[in-house]
Amino acid sequence: MSSREQSTDVRRSIQERRVFLVLACVVVPAIAFISFLPIGDKRLLHTTGKYHSWGHFVAFSFVAFIAGRTSRTARGRVFLFLGSLLFGLGIEVGEHLVFGSLLEWMDVLVDAAGVVGGTLLAILSAPKVEKQP
Repeated sequence: MSSREQSTDVRRSIQERRVFLVLACVVVPAIAFISFLPIGDKRLLHTTGKYHSWGHFVAFSFVAFIAGRTSRTARGRVFLFLGSLLFGLGIEVGEHLVFGSLLEWMDVLVDAAGVVGGTLLAILSAPKVEKQP
């Protein structure tokens, strides 16, 4: 691979990481905001009911996918994976403390499953980096 091709690949990688960082800066606060809406507003947004668990799974899969794609290293992905797990747990504990509702352990497990799925998708879809000889 020529140095020009390597330079183009590096620029493309940086641009791609920026896109995922911007997405993370939008998606993570949006999920936190929606999580702390009053129950009436959650019903209007259909975040309660029979699709509640699917919403958790998709949301945290997306968070973990974005987090996994922003990191260039395996160590970074591990930290972001753990951070995504803590974010899911923090949302559930926060809802419990703010609203005085029971801690929904099923939501915590579904969030964790979403994080695992999203992280795996990020790892599998990440572009392969060729090592220089």
